[in-house]
Amino acid sequence: MNKNRIFKIVFLLIFLSIIYQIICEPFIGIANNGDFERMMGPSGLAYTKNAWAEENYDDYFWGYVINDFKTIVPQANGWYSIYQVNIFLSRLICGLFSKTGTYDIRYLGLVNMIFYLIGTGFILFRISKEKNKIVKVFLAIIVGMLTIDGYIIQYMNSFYCEIGTINALLIFYGSIAILFSFKNEKRVEAGLFIISYITGIAAVTIKQQDILSMFPIGAIFLLCVNKKIAGIWGKKKKIIFNLCLAVLIILPCIASVILNTGAGNVGCFNVICMDILDRSEHPQKHLNEMGFSDEEQLEIMDAVGENAYGDKGRAAYERYGSRFTRMSEVQMLISEPTIFISMIRDRSVSLFKDTPNLGNFMKETGAERFSKSQALRLWSEIKHKFYISAAGFYFLILFIAGIISIFHIKKGVYMHYIIVAMCLSNILRFATAILGDSPHDDIKHFFAINVEFDVIFFYLVIQIVVIACAFWKNIKPCNLKNRISLTISKR
Repeated sequence: MNKNRIFKIVFLLIFLSIIYQIICEPFIGIANNGDFERMMGPSGLAYTKNAWAEENYDDYFWGYVINDFKTIVPQANGWYSIYQVNIFLSRLICGLFSKTGTYDIRYLGLVNMIFYLIGTGFILFRISKEKNKIVKVFLAIIVGMLTIDGYIIQYMNSFYCEIGTINALLIFYGSIAILFSFKNEKRVEAGLFIISYITGIAAVTIKQQDILSMFPIGAIFLLCVNKKIAGIWGKKKKIIFNLCLAVLIILPCIASVILNTGAGNVGCFNVICMDILDRSEHPQKHLNEMGFSDEEQLEIMDAVGENAYGDKGRAAYERYGSRFTRMSEVQMLISEPTIFISMIRDRSVSLFKDTPNLGNFMKETGAERFSKSQALRLWSEIKHKFYISAAGFYFLILFIAGIISIFHIKKGVYMHYIIVAMCLSNILRFATAILGDSPHDDIKHFFAINVEFDVIFFYLVIQIVVIACAFWKNIKPCNLKNRISLTISKR
């Protein structure tokens, strides 16, 4: 069978798999959480009912299944994201086809799927250029694996920004990889550079927790793409490229500080009260350095262990929320670094837990009508059985994958810069997810981390298989016999 036909079939299967999960009832997705209102208000959407006015709030929050939303006049709330472009596009499509007059969140799933398929299509195209059959097979497994990962699919019908981040990353890494498949096709290469540049910016600005990823993504441009651009534009225009790179690094900082300010203090309050002060040997000392009086310290200490949504935590946050900042977090962790080590150890356990039943916030005790948690749970179940919930396992995989990539780079295979950047990006995402909010939000904050780690893990498996095959080829009896004969003849 023609190899291009094989990849077309794989792409078709991915398309059908996603369509089945996000469109066909009972459809998959997460459609009700307070975080959504950050995106809904500025996008001109609202619940058909007021979730916060329900009498039985807990049942409503965890069990309510909704795909239809009413449209309202957009309301600014101080929270902005590039992901609003996806929501805007889905509203346009919904307006063309919807007959109910309401907004169906599955149109957002379709928009997310289109960007997702562009990214996977880029990767599949790059796979088709591989000469090693073993590498082809395993890379195809990676792409197929991403279609049955509950973390990805259930977020497509969702106002969470995480799926926007992973889509931008897929297109970014895919366009960079394809860039090295072309030779002397300046228009195509320039177009791919522009795509990678735009999606690179999107990948580090869609949500605040991804901001540190600008460093490894910037490094890819500096170390990898620069070699190609020099051949496209010549040496003089490299100056323009390097200026663009500087903008790529500076712009996310500006966007993070100026735009995404809506929930920063809530996250700081939660981390400080639920993690840092609760683990600290000198909590009063830290509060004193933050400028709290003795009476205020007693009130804060009474709320330690709660987040900003608990009874005592809410009261403390409403009074002192503005005084909990990222700088306060950093100062506390610098003075007691063992706290951060403890947080890394604990979060790494939840990092590798099986994806919980959160499709449409379905109750664990029973499914609501018209909802399902994960249509295709196979990959989640495999991960749950074979991944080790430990920080040592997590960092060891990233370290080995990084070392192997550096070895290939020294041999002149610059494609492996992407894996090095992914390893660095994954560690930085992990760190910012820990500092971003309380352990209760691990599920959504670890979304992009899990996806990237899965790809890195499979990359490592591919490398081990290739090394093992090469080793086996060299120690076959015929090869040993030839080597022995050659050695004897030389002597």
